[in-house]
Amino acid sequence: MRQAEAITFVYEDDNGEEVEVQLPSRFEVCSRCRGAGKHVNPNVDGHGITAEEWNGPDWDDDSREGYLTGRYDVTCSECKGLRVVAVVDEAAVDPEMLLRYNDHLETVARWDADDAHTRRMESGGGDW
Repeated sequence: MRQAEAITFVYEDDNGEEVEVQLPSRFEVCSRCRGAGKHVNPNVDGHGITAEEWNGPDWDDDSREGYLTGRYDVTCSECKGLRVVAVVDEAAVDPEMLLRYNDHLETVARWDADDAHTRRMESGGGDW
């Protein structure tokens, strides 16, 4: 079995210096495709399909059958079809370093949310 590569991240230490750290990792089933290696193209059902849409004029019997049998599937955008992703092996990481890593993930998530908000507002979308 292939060993998962270390996960690298950078944090700022108490002296304001950037420190690059490699954390041990392990493989976990991809949460995006649930281990299938593929998922429905988000352009088809990225917002979800309501019962009204499913039964409406845009979804005929052939389209519904195609959806249910994988005709609209694409390679998983998260695992690239490998069915697994590397995640930090929390049991093998120093608790203080794990805390720094989780803080890093929260910071990145906030940045991503701020970027998404900016894109919505610049495109004339509402903030709901």
